[in-house]
Amino acid sequence: GPGAVPVIVEGPIDAIAVTLASAGRYLGVAPLGTGLSDEQANQLAAITRHAGHDPMVATDADLAGQIAAERDFWMLTPHGLDPGYVRFPDGLDPADVFAQRGPAALTAALTGGKPLGEKILSERLDNLDPEQAGVAAMRVLAARPSHAWDSGTEQILTRLQVTQLQVRRDLRDAVKVWDADPRTIAQDEMHSITEVRRRLEAAAAKSPAERWAPLARQLDSRLLEQSDWPATAAILQQVHEEGHDINTVTRALVDEAPLSYRPAADLRYRIVSHLQIGVDTGETPNPRTSPSTGIAQEQRETPVHRPPQPGSPQR
Repeated sequence: GPGAVPVIVEGPIDAIAVTLASAGRYLGVAPLGTGLSDEQANQLAAITRHAGHDPMVATDADLAGQIAAERDFWMLTPHGLDPGYVRFPDGLDPADVFAQRGPAALTAALTGGKPLGEKILSERLDNLDPEQAGVAAMRVLAARPSHAWDSGTEQILTRLQVTQLQVRRDLRDAVKVWDADPRTIAQDEMHSITEVRRRLEAAAAKSPAERWAPLARQLDSRLLEQSDWPATAAILQQVHEEGHDINTVTRALVDEAPLSYRPAADLRYRIVSHLQIGVDTGETPNPRTSPSTGIAQEQRETPVHRPPQPGSPQR
């Protein structure tokens, strides 16, 4: 209906589920065929101008769905759109969420969507070396509206060893190139989707402990020495798959205060507490067993081995 937010999904059943679940607040759109066409993108742009909402992309969470979302981003941005992105839990598609968890759960997932450009930007920063990541990230950021530039440049500054002045100059240049011919730039990016697929496949092949080891070294070198580092890495992977920028989240948490004598456990509980997620479940934690009480309990139950004080008897 008028004002409904278009949601791009992969099949007609998903489109019906989205529309029914939200009582018309969201309008499911299934491109069919090989994916979103330029004419369909143009029609979505017209709908957006009428409704006042950018469309959302709600592809499956598997590799094919991630590649489809990447392609949709570059199909939509030349039309002046800044699409949102919804990633459904446990690899479910919209029709699955509707059938298994009900309309309220599907509507909540749609309401919790985030800008697709943030996801595309994070992929560049996660999977490219710093020099390549900086150039690629600027192309993504230049394709987004100006209100997204501050948060995007902050994300780049946090991840890459560059100055704020350099980032601003690079963004200015990238925006000029994009504004001059957005369709050509978008086409170039779509021709590089095979490389994106390769990077995503390589990242998926790593265990969470391997994948997040570089971040761990930057946060606190002790993390990789902890026997429970794999458990913490699993939480990082879960949070990443739920669409959070795990680099920004963890750096902010560690900047608040240095990690304790048990850094892996401390980081794990800070993440769960900050994001209000349940470990491995995605549910809100029980206040009786909240992260803060959990870490306190572990600290009570685990003896702290400190060096003997001068003059104390040796055992």
